[in-house]
Amino acid sequence: MADGTTLNAGAGGDVIATDDIGGVKHQRVKVQHGADGAASDVSATNPLPVTGEIIERINLAAGNYSGYSAVNKFGDNHDIDSGAEEDLWSAGGSYTGWLTSATLVEAVSASADDASAGTGARTIQIWGLDASYAEQTEVITLNGTTAVDSSSTYIRVFRARVLTAGSGGTAAGAITIRVDGAGATVAEIPLGYNQTEMAIYTVPAGKTAYIFGIFASGGDTLSRAFIDVELKVRESGGVFCTKFDLQLASDGTAAFQRQFTVPIVAAAQSDIVMTAGTDQDNTHVSGSFDLVLVDD
Repeated sequence: MADGTTLNAGAGGDVIATDDIGGVKHQRVKVQHGADGAASDVSATNPLPVTGEIIERINLAAGNYSGYSAVNKFGDNHDIDSGAEEDLWSAGGSYTGWLTSATLVEAVSASADDASAGTGARTIQIWGLDASYAEQTEVITLNGTTAVDSSSTYIRVFRARVLTAGSGGTAAGAITIRVDGAGATVAEIPLGYNQTEMAIYTVPAGKTAYIFGIFASGGDTLSRAFIDVELKVRESGGVFCTKFDLQLASDGTAAFQRQFTVPIVAAAQSDIVMTAGTDQDNTHVSGSFDLVLVDD
């Protein structure tokens, strides 16, 4: 059989490009690309666009993929003592912000200079979840050592940062975000950082988290420290389960990084935290994890 196929051969119809292979006609197709309503032939001077991995990551971080968003969480605990497992957040000890109901929170600084007309931090922005575990954020104007209430209620607060500052260009004191009425601390902006340091997160309602990577580092200036770091996930109504465990042996500092070939999955309303334990007092441990949120 010859190449090419004539449509309605008896009436001299159009010829469709085909290739005869062993008596079977295979249609030849020209590749095109373009936006809706446009098409351009692929050629040496007009190649088919191919997106590289780095471009995809940039687009993900920029929010250019509908239904997908990237989250990086990192925390720091400067003083973990022997025999004590602590969470990786700047306030130290076990995290106290696992609230059981939504409540107002308040922001207060250790310095009077962190105020609306002060030389330090003037406003902060906080991020968290409402009673339905939906994402929300707001800006709070500080009033120094006098606590200022949020306008919304929160069942989780997992990030905060200094938004504006006076002539000092930074917060003048550590800023605590706590349950209204000097209650439990839910987040802290430590002095010198201008944002929270907390490897702690809760997956919003209507989303699933895929954890792609983890990092941890630790050190003890006094002697060799053995450090155990864990990534834990608690599904709604459940208990914290260890999803990844790593060990560091430090004569000063040590670090570990892992990219998961198959991501760890955390369902909506799951709590995620990094913890650390050590055999030496005054051990400093940092950790972070990266995840992608996908709309359910």
